[in-house]
Amino acid sequence: MTVDRAPDPADVVLTLPAEAEFLRAVRLLVAAVATLLQFGYDEVEDLRRAADEMCHSFIVAARPGDRLRLGARLEKDRMIVEVGYEDPALGRIPEISELSHRILVSLVDEYDIALDAGGNPVGFLVKVVPVGQR
Repeated sequence: MTVDRAPDPADVVLTLPAEAEFLRAVRLLVAAVATLLQFGYDEVEDLRRAADEMCHSFIVAARPGDRLRLGARLEKDRMIVEVGYEDPALGRIPEISELSHRILVSLVDEYDIALDAGGNPVGFLVKVVPVGQR
């Protein structure tokens, strides 16, 4: 998973306070974008839960006043969700607990937290469209 790609004009981006109360907006955005790829109900729910879980890890590591940046993009056969801090210098590297790891592995095809060129954490979720729905 590459962190240093140029933004695409088709990317959907949301910034919000790094507080659990705003996770509903994350779930709504992810669900709305996922339906554009013709994901079925179960795949949409998987992505919503995975985005919630990844964002929660970033919220736990956030400092007061931090804001999350959530990006969603569609590719030919997959959806990619990226999570990071709007002002990366403020954030800390989130830790994925064993429980969160198990949840994410069961919900998406791939996930990771990597550092970009500036050393800032970026979380990735990848969900591939099932073959029968392409």
